[in-house]
Amino acid sequence: MITNLFMNFFIDNNYDTFISFGNYITKSRFRLFILFSAIYKSQDIFRYLFYFRNYLVYGNIRKSFKSLMFSYLMKIPYVKNKVNLKITEFNKKIEDDFKTSQAKLEFNFGDSLNYKGYKTEEITNKLLKLKGSTDVDLNKVSGTLYNDKEELELIQNIYPIFYKSNPLHPDIFPEISILEKNIIKIASNLFNGDENTNGCMTSGGTESILMACYAYKNLGKEKGITSPEIILPVTAHAAFDKASDYFGIKLHKVPINFDTYTLDIGFLINCINNNTIALVGSAPSYSHGIVDPLEKMSNIAEDYNIPMHVDACLGGFLLPFMERRNFKYDFELPGVTSISADTHKYGYSPKGSSIILYRNETYFKKQIFVQEDWNGGIYATPTIMGSKSGNNIVLTWATLNYYGFKGYQDRTHKIIETTQNIITRIKEIDNIHVFGNPQVNVVGIGSKTLNIYQINQEMIKRGWNLNELQLPESIHLCVTLNHCSEMIENKFIEDLSESVTETKNSNIKAEECASVYGSTQKIPDRRLIKDIAKHYIKLLSN
Repeated sequence: MITNLFMNFFIDNNYDTFISFGNYITKSRFRLFILFSAIYKSQDIFRYLFYFRNYLVYGNIRKSFKSLMFSYLMKIPYVKNKVNLKITEFNKKIEDDFKTSQAKLEFNFGDSLNYKGYKTEEITNKLLKLKGSTDVDLNKVSGTLYNDKEELELIQNIYPIFYKSNPLHPDIFPEISILEKNIIKIASNLFNGDENTNGCMTSGGTESILMACYAYKNLGKEKGITSPEIILPVTAHAAFDKASDYFGIKLHKVPINFDTYTLDIGFLINCINNNTIALVGSAPSYSHGIVDPLEKMSNIAEDYNIPMHVDACLGGFLLPFMERRNFKYDFELPGVTSISADTHKYGYSPKGSSIILYRNETYFKKQIFVQEDWNGGIYATPTIMGSKSGNNIVLTWATLNYYGFKGYQDRTHKIIETTQNIITRIKEIDNIHVFGNPQVNVVGIGSKTLNIYQINQEMIKRGWNLNELQLPESIHLCVTLNHCSEMIENKFIEDLSESVTETKNSNIKAEECASVYGSTQKIPDRRLIKDIAKHYIKLLSN
């Protein structure tokens, strides 16, 4: 019978059957679960009780039971073979879609090096043709491309001058170090730092977050913490999960309030213990564009003497230039000890540049790696990468000074105004809703009555490339300068309204892509998703 329940769930997509089974187990074993928690790890009792006060987390416990049952069912050969068959079919579908998407790209260079090489003109023409074979309307892309074409001439003029530079060798390229220091000073002023503020540039937001987590792990190690833990909202960027995996840091993910879509302060306090090395808040979150209650978090960080990181990778170069803002997010909050902000997003510098700032050098020094006994000399670097191009530092400095405060302020005004207009107009469309109260640049969209992924499929047919999200099922638009025109704004709302209507009136089963994406969220053991994702990444590089 259990086997049949499982097969109905996974193979035939009869989700209700399995969910009902999971609910039965959850309810009937509640007392046993609490007793087990007390025996296994007494310090978690109140945390689990808090779980049941919050229905989001209650859902997570239900998922844990489903995952447990799934692991046992996978030991049954028949079930295991059936699941593996489905995964194989799914991976084959991914491969087919991948081949189809790349078939239109004209690229016929050989897989081995040409003996004599090719002339500059030949290579240039090949690359131009390859680029020209893609058909993407940049005005209909969510995020991804942030800058306009205004600074293109600037970049083209500067790139040949510094393309050989390497910040790892400041003795040979001292100008790169000078420019990086100046960038950090500019950023420090923007984020209400002072003469003690330290930091450096990284290759992107993920590396900035990794370095902050690494610094706090090292700081915790000095305090005698051997099992470091970070407390963050469930909406925090996945880069923190990456840091957790890389550095062996346990994450306590705080549930969100469904009215505000910000983290639950009460639960956060309940998670703090002697192993806590940092608190994390978003400004704003990637998924729904919501700014966490950073002022309250700052007070908690001060009360418990815990460092606090603000992930402003997405909004860092918008927030300082917003004309109306009813929240604080930077070093003006005394509990904030570090900030990550991407210059390659709304700083409009080329891809591969971000900033990590610390309140003072005590924190910054903790992210610096030093190998003092290497026979090649003393090796010291503040980032994951050793050698890297100094060009991104130079181009970031040039971009910041090209636009100036007024240039950034004008662009920010356009983006915030467009975002708020879109939010207002989305709320007028039946059958969809906006998550929380976005105040910056991202609009999360969901539906309680329709398949949101099918709505997105309809948007794809109309040329839009939005971001599909999960847990909960949703999509979002990250507003950039490309969207800041009345024509594009109107087109987005028009197409979204038509897509909702088309989905509502359609009797056709959801498109395969939408159906598959929705199905993945209901798979009881998320490790299967990892295997599928790894297969996709392999396709990209091999």
